Amino acid sequence: MAAHPPAARASVDPGARLISDLYCWADKYGLSAPQCEPVLRKLMETYRDALQGFFSRSGFAAQEVEDAVQEVWFRILRTTRPSCKSRFDPSRGKPFQAWLLGIAKRVWADLVKGRSPSPTGSHQAPGSQAGVTPLGLWRPSVDDVDALVWAFYQQLSEPEAGAFQKLNRSEQQVFVLAVYVEMSAGQIAEKLGLKTGTVYNKFSAARKKLEELLS
Repeated sequence: MAAHPPAARASVDPGARLISDLYCWADKYGLSAPQCEPVLRKLMETYRDALQGFFSRSGFAAQEVEDAVQEVWFRILRTTRPSCKSRFDPSRGKPFQAWLLGIAKRVWADLVKGRSPSPTGSHQAPGSQAGVTPLGLWRPSVDDVDALVWAFYQQLSEPEAGAFQKLNRSEQQVFVLAVYVEMSAGQIAEKLGLKTGTVYNKFSAARKKLEELLS
């Protein structure tokens, strides 16, 4: 009988299976696909204690721990882009939790040093000039958020555009700056004059609405 690599891999490294499933659904249907939500939730439940323990041992206060954990998942969502060079790749021999804690260490360093680099570390942080995104699509200057929202909207399919219109203005802005411009939560908060926690909440709300509308 033939072996079943996915099942065997899952028993050794459940995170590798879950992140592979997330990439698979996101590649086929986009991150707003309803299949992505339960996989992401399972990932977060499985590794919540490890991340909270890491940041707690780093001396962060309770709210700082929560913000840092949210930032880790915020950055992991970025790796669902097919073009992202920072995707988890089991063929490299690194366990998922080691890869995850590597991201956590970068989040810790960024928070301690007070800087906000590109979330995946594989692209230059957004500047003030218009240019080309990692997907090869032209976008306006990052200084004009509404123009960015419009440019993003123009590239959506009809069903996606209809769903996107159902988001309120601030949800659209946060979603576009996160997904299209690839800003970190800290950069978005500074850009829009919001608290970092509010950025997480608006991004989650936007993603949930899109999932429900497109399912």
